[in-house]
Amino acid sequence: MGALLSLRAAAADAADPPVAAERLAVLHGLAADDDARLAALIDELEAAIEAGRDGSALIIDGDVAPGPDLQDAAEAAAGTVSLARASERVDARLDATLPAVAPGEQALPPGPASTDLLGIDDQLRAAAEASGPFVERRRAAGETLEALNAALAALEADDARGALEALDRADRARATVADWPSPPAVLPFWLDTTRAMLSAARDIADATLAGDATAAEAAGQAYRRAAADAHRADMALALAISESGASLCAVPLRRLADALRLASDRRVAVASVLQ
Repeated sequence: MGALLSLRAAAADAADPPVAAERLAVLHGLAADDDARLAALIDELEAAIEAGRDGSALIIDGDVAPGPDLQDAAEAAAGTVSLARASERVDARLDATLPAVAPGEQALPPGPASTDLLGIDDQLRAAAEASGPFVERRRAAGETLEALNAALAALEADDARGALEALDRADRARATVADWPSPPAVLPFWLDTTRAMLSAARDIADATLAGDATAAEAAGQAYRRAAADAHRADMALALAISESGASLCAVPLRRLADALRLASDRRVAVASVLQ
C-alpha cells in the first residue's frame, strides 16, 4: 500500500492537468495584457523623448521655434502617467500570479512607477516657455556678428554710410543680447568685446566720412586690438549657449529616459513568461 501511495503525483497540478493548463492560461493572459500595456507606455515615452529632443536641439541651433515640439513632448509625457498606472495594476497581478503558477521563475523587474512620471509635463512646458527668450537672444547674438561683418564689408568698399547703417543694426541686436535674463556667465566678456569692436568700426566710418585719415588709422588700430579677443569671446558664448540650452530640457528628458529603460526591461522579462 505504501509503495502504491508513493506513486501519486508530487504536485497538485501534475495530478490534475486541466487545472495546470487553466492556471498557465491565466498566467499567459496576464502576461499578454501586461505586454500590451507596456508597449503602449513605451510608445508614449518614446514620443515624448523624440519631441523633447527635437525641441532641445532647436533651442541650441536652428531657425524654427522649439516651443511647439516641447509642448508636444509635454502632452505625451502627461499621457504616460495614466498608461503607467494601468500598467502598474497588471504588473501587480502578474507578479502575484507568477510564483503560484511557475515557482521556479525569477521575479520580474519592476516597470516605471507612475509617481515617477508626475510633473515631467510641467517641466517640459516650463522649458517651452523659457526657450522663446533664450532663442531670441541666441539669434540676436548671431545677428550682431552678421551686421558687424556687413559693416566691415561696407568699409572695405568705401561705403561708410552703408557701414553705419549696418552698425546700427548690430547695436540693436546687441542690446537684445544684453537684455538676457539669467545670462550665461561668459556673456559680459562677449558684450565687452563686441562693444569695443562696434565702437571702433563706427569711429572708422565717422573718420572716413570726415576725411580724417589720422582718426581713421587710430580707430583701425583700436578695432584690431578689440578683435584680438573676438574669436575667444565667440567660442565661449557658443559653448555657453549650447550648455545652457541643453540644460532647459535635461532633467525631464533624463526622467523620461529612465522610465523608458524600466519599461523596456520589464517588457523583455514579460516576453520570457509568454514564451
